[in-house]
Amino acid sequence: MSHDRSSWGRRAAAVLLFSLGLLLLDRSFGFVMDEMFARSRTGQFSGHANYILEQRPEVFVFGSSRAVHHVDPAVLEGRLGCTVFNAALDGQGILYATSVQDLLYGRGAEPRYVLLQVGPKDLYAPAYDRLGVLAPYYGESRVVDGLLERRDRFARFKLHSRLYRYNSRAVAIAGSLVRGRAAAGNGFVPLSGNLEPADWPRPWPSELDGKDGGPDPEAAAPFRQFTRAARARDIPVFWFTGPRWRGNAEPLEVEALGEALLRVVAEEEGATFLDLDERALPQLAAAEWYRDPGHLNAAGAARFSEALADGLMPLVPPCHGSTGLSNPL
Repeated sequence: MSHDRSSWGRRAAAVLLFSLGLLLLDRSFGFVMDEMFARSRTGQFSGHANYILEQRPEVFVFGSSRAVHHVDPAVLEGRLGCTVFNAALDGQGILYATSVQDLLYGRGAEPRYVLLQVGPKDLYAPAYDRLGVLAPYYGESRVVDGLLERRDRFARFKLHSRLYRYNSRAVAIAGSLVRGRAAAGNGFVPLSGNLEPADWPRPWPSELDGKDGGPDPEAAAPFRQFTRAARARDIPVFWFTGPRWRGNAEPLEVEALGEALLRVVAEEEGATFLDLDERALPQLAAAEWYRDPGHLNAAGAARFSEALADGLMPLVPPCHGSTGLSNPL
């Protein structure tokens, strides 16, 4: 019996030492990654969020790739008299916008106005899985923590690992430091090229293909959360849609149902809704203004930015402030 106890004790000690070793390695390598990430300012999967969080403009623009490539802050600044930064990111949406907004407020940002590009996609397919780019900020914001923990049933447990927060991003972070490229000044990334209609027989958004019926009203909760966070700080919020090239196709029924819900939510939450789709902007109906069915090219983005400014000018008094933008590192 004593031999069994001794054997069990040795095994328990070995397991304990192994676990402590893993914890030490996790904390040690996690510390190294924390330091590397803190110095990174470029790359969608590395330090671009750090660059966003340093900005202090009078107007922030949030959204997906349809904001990154469509909204030129220089155009808005020239028309509105306010400094503007485009904080949108490819492949993201309302969850990322809500997270970054909360991080900005937590770090002292006080914009005069907030613009949010909206669309029905987030109502049908919320991108929780793509929020991993913000895992390094786990523990800084309860909003970010709550959204990250919804990625999967074991997310809360896994996020306690410092290394896990950099899963699949270590190479990207190291690469951004080695290259040392300057970050994009105002967040806008124009697209080159022209759409060829023959290449797009079905130009509507593929992510909504096969969807049926209206969205669950509960799916609008992040839009409400985003707007309430700004309005709690007396920051006016403007939601805006954007154009798509559709050829001769009509919008899908699920798109119309999703947009109808967004309009209702905007009104209930006190956000101003700006309708800027291809039906509202016939000057952007032609294929020549697009890179692909969902994205304008540089010339189209210039036109769209002017239209957005036209919609905002009667609603936004000029700010007459300083630049508010940090210098790229």
